[in-house]
Amino acid sequence: MKSPCTGFLLAISFFLLHSCTNPKIKLQNESQVPELNINLAKDPPFDFEIVKFIPVSNKRPVSDLSFKKPDTVFFLSRIVYAQIFVDRIYLKDDKDGSLGIAYLFDLKGGLIWKSRKGKGPGEIVAANNLYADPFSGDLVINDGGVRIHRFSKDGRFINKKESPFGINFMNSLSPDIEVFVSSAYTGKPYKVFQINGGEIIPYPIQHLITKGTPEFGETNNFQYFNEHLLFTYYLTDTVYSLTATELRPFLRLNFIPSGIGSLSRKQIAGTTRVSELFREQKISHKSDWFCFHEDFFYCHASNNQYRYICKVNYKTNQSWVQRLDKVNVFGISYPQLHFVGYAPDGLIFSLDADRLGTAAREGLLDLASLESG
Repeated sequence: MKSPCTGFLLAISFFLLHSCTNPKIKLQNESQVPELNINLAKDPPFDFEIVKFIPVSNKRPVSDLSFKKPDTVFFLSRIVYAQIFVDRIYLKDDKDGSLGIAYLFDLKGGLIWKSRKGKGPGEIVAANNLYADPFSGDLVINDGGVRIHRFSKDGRFINKKESPFGINFMNSLSPDIEVFVSSAYTGKPYKVFQINGGEIIPYPIQHLITKGTPEFGETNNFQYFNEHLLFTYYLTDTVYSLTATELRPFLRLNFIPSGIGSLSRKQIAGTTRVSELFREQKISHKSDWFCFHEDFFYCHASNNQYRYICKVNYKTNQSWVQRLDKVNVFGISYPQLHFVGYAPDGLIFSLDADRLGTAAREGLLDLASLESG
């Protein structure tokens, strides 16, 4: 029976071996990749549920009336991440331009927990990024790219792990498996690591130099779906599938931007690649994140004019789209399947993805006209 020390040394040796050998990754042919057609021509009605209005201000504190101590105050100056899981709001605020402060709120806006600065148990030096574990509801925080903190949904400190590699992105793929993308701040290649029950399993990925293929370092989304580890590049229209030796296109997102500003007078064939069209029009396009759930594919797409949230039945190719102005959307909350985001004035919102395009309200939503509830 192996000792814990032996297992740890083997894991580190495996990590060093893959770091040094840097095997090449084979990029498979894109010619037979299935496409999802997402028509951005209309703005269908939708349901919009306000979760909490939090004024964003550098000048005045915001009292938390639900807190036991009435003099308890906090500032929110630059919200950069928001997520909802069951009955909690997970929030990251880059206060005064510094690296982040993490918050936990209930759905009524009551402050449950705020990160404390420090290096002791339960203290955070800098919350680079965070997420709600979709299986437990725990708050997981990447602290400075080198430490991983886990807290319960009530703010109770659970544990802290030191990372043998810099962390740029992280997520839980199952109750036992976490995935991390190593940082490339020093110019070194990005690498993907899966941690299964404490064992470090590196995916030997580096910058991909294949002609026409973007660099791996631009990705910010991973998901397991039907035994595929899927991710997107930052400025592309393709979802890729990744194994330890193979990178291949899994699904192409064919956004059809008819009716968008200067593009409305251009005849666009249904098979036109949106990336080619946007390059021609000099409009930057990006697909920031995606989510597969049952028969549906959810994603967020944007250019320098508009943001869109999209839901597509990938078996029938039927799509539902909503344009959002002046709103930042971060992703899907579980298990509600709501799009989650915030407006510049601090409005944290939740949009029912399963009812996208079915509500009675017509046209775009004017956030300024809403009551905070």
